[in-house]
Amino acid sequence: MYNSTTIRKRWHVALVLALLPGALLAQPSSAMKPVAEAGARFGRFSAPGRFAYVLTRIETSRAPVLVGKEKWASLVAKHTDAINRTTTHAAFAAAVNDLFKDGGVSHFHYFMEDEWAYWHLLGAFKRDGRDVTVEHVGLYTQRIDEKWFVRALVEGTPAADSKIRTGDEVVSVAGEPFVPIVSWRGKAGKPVKVTLRRRPGETYSVMLEPVRDSLYSQVEKAMIESTHIIEHDGLRMAYTHGWMMLGDSPVYKLLLQLQPHVDGLLLDYRDGVGGSPYPAMRFLVGPAGQWALDGGQGSWKKPVVTLIADGTRSAKELVVYAAKKAGITTLVGTPTPGAVTAVGGIVDIGEDAMLLLPGFKFELEGKPTLPDHHIERDLPYCAGADPQLDLAKELLAKRIRKANAAREPEAATVGAD
Repeated sequence: MYNSTTIRKRWHVALVLALLPGALLAQPSSAMKPVAEAGARFGRFSAPGRFAYVLTRIETSRAPVLVGKEKWASLVAKHTDAINRTTTHAAFAAAVNDLFKDGGVSHFHYFMEDEWAYWHLLGAFKRDGRDVTVEHVGLYTQRIDEKWFVRALVEGTPAADSKIRTGDEVVSVAGEPFVPIVSWRGKAGKPVKVTLRRRPGETYSVMLEPVRDSLYSQVEKAMIESTHIIEHDGLRMAYTHGWMMLGDSPVYKLLLQLQPHVDGLLLDYRDGVGGSPYPAMRFLVGPAGQWALDGGQGSWKKPVVTLIADGTRSAKELVVYAAKKAGITTLVGTPTPGAVTAVGGIVDIGEDAMLLLPGFKFELEGKPTLPDHHIERDLPYCAGADPQLDLAKELLAKRIRKANAAREPEAATVGAD
């Protein structure tokens, strides 16, 4: 069961891990120098050699224990041939991640430097002497049926200020097929033509000027940029796009400043990664450690509806589970992934990849949190339509009116006195 003392201790361990980037971000050993020199040119270093090094780093982590040592050994034997036969870095990463997925433990992943998550993690853990900035325009994309679609526009970036909409297919950049991260290399500060498709058979183009920034810092700024008031059905609703659970993020202070001027809150936790649950717990549910059994109320006092999906991971899942259990929020969207394992380590694999290693499992690991109102979002070619957000607004309006109606008899009683 969810013993509050146990959870408090586990959160402390998770935060200690997160605050020790020097220990977590081990540098590549001399045995991996050929990989570092090769960079993304995977062909200069054999798949068997790279995989052998990956296995040595995993064996010194908690991953085999979490998977089960016998099961882990069996899975390695099962996948080794397929991994060793890969001839490109992308194929190698996919094959290794198939192995990790079969292990059934979250926060166990091989990231290439050509992925958004690689640079987001790099920025989050800020290792000394390593450049954590990367060129981008703020397109947060998702691969569906071998095509790249805009899942979200990072607030405050060139893409967010353009006519691009969620659901648009990203076709090409400067005449070359679109590849996340890679398409923007060497283009910071230079206008570049981006071709997109809003509906099959019809393309349009925009000119965007890539910026160079830490994706972690960019997301931190985007959360503030996203926070605003939505007018809906005669009501005022605060909205924020919760890309990740930052430490003492100024977004919580900003929302509390808005609280006297709004009727309720829309929390959008559908995109991004996890982080630390403490600040959001204090904000929504009250003192950390008491929520599991006691419920409670945080510093936010007005009705809340929260949007959830597969991007509602890790620390976010702890928060939405707690808030739902306490009756503080209504959840709208699709189930969370049940990926609630603390980060045990992040290890360099040369200079073109990193391993995300699991630390320990929370009780919610493998147990998705279900929405109160399940509604899908058909992303490809949706032209910015967001039925999940539309439903969330309607449900928040109902919660607000119900809360207002409950207060009216109290006000009448006070008046009579």
